[in-house]
Amino acid sequence: MNLVLRSIWAAARSSVVRGFACGTLALAAGSLLAGCGAPEARVPDATLAAAPGPANREICSNDVNVRNAALASIGTATRGEKVTLMPERVTGTGALAGNTFARVYFHAAPVGYGYVAQQFLCKLGSQPPAPTGKRVIEVNYTTNRLKFFVDGKLVREWNVGTMRQAVLNSGDYKVGTYTIWAKDVCPPWRKPGTTVDVPGCASNNPLGTRGLWFSGYLYGLHGTIEPALIAEGTTANGRRVSSGCIRNSNANIEWLYDQVKIGDEVRLFW
Repeated sequence: MNLVLRSIWAAARSSVVRGFACGTLALAAGSLLAGCGAPEARVPDATLAAAPGPANREICSNDVNVRNAALASIGTATRGEKVTLMPERVTGTGALAGNTFARVYFHAAPVGYGYVAQQFLCKLGSQPPAPTGKRVIEVNYTTNRLKFFVDGKLVREWNVGTMRQAVLNSGDYKVGTYTIWAKDVCPPWRKPGTTVDVPGCASNNPLGTRGLWFSGYLYGLHGTIEPALIAEGTTANGRRVSSGCIRNSNANIEWLYDQVKIGDEVRLFW
């Protein structure tokens, strides 16, 4: 639990979910906490007589953070949204270190400007459409395999890492059906038992490049910095390597991150 708890609160702070703003978790109804001030982007702007130019990029992932010039979260953008790339750039620090954010103009309502991490800006028409049917993630603790279904049809499956034997013996895990309540890009991590914060996507951050957190359960799916432990050819028992979360290769969790949305179903079972 220590492994992911810090990251979940970091997800609230650096939010990739609608209903988060000003770096503070929104209340249950989705309303924003008072004192944040007026958003600086994604709102109608009467001073814009016309768009600064035709759209030349599109957002290439779901639930991408939109930030202001100070890199405070002010909303999210959806895969496929058309934008015009502007010349301004801001370099991230702290938990956002290693990321460069580009200023863009959003053509769809609410029109306006915002900053988006460059890795989520793709050429127009370069992205295949995301699945539109019912999406379900299944994790089998017996085989330590993840399966992704759309409308009941298996789309992909792969090896995952799950709880170490000591965690199994303690009973500190759950089975059942959950939903995805938060999505995190480059989740930061606090080393257990310390006050050391490790930036997201750092080489010593065990959460890897993406996180998908479950409702009602302080664990989730994330990447890894030890892909050999879950590679093809490893055994199911050999993949019992985590403190409770479900480890994926970074390539697989990045792919899955783009396929799912907040509220999609996750089934954990033996």
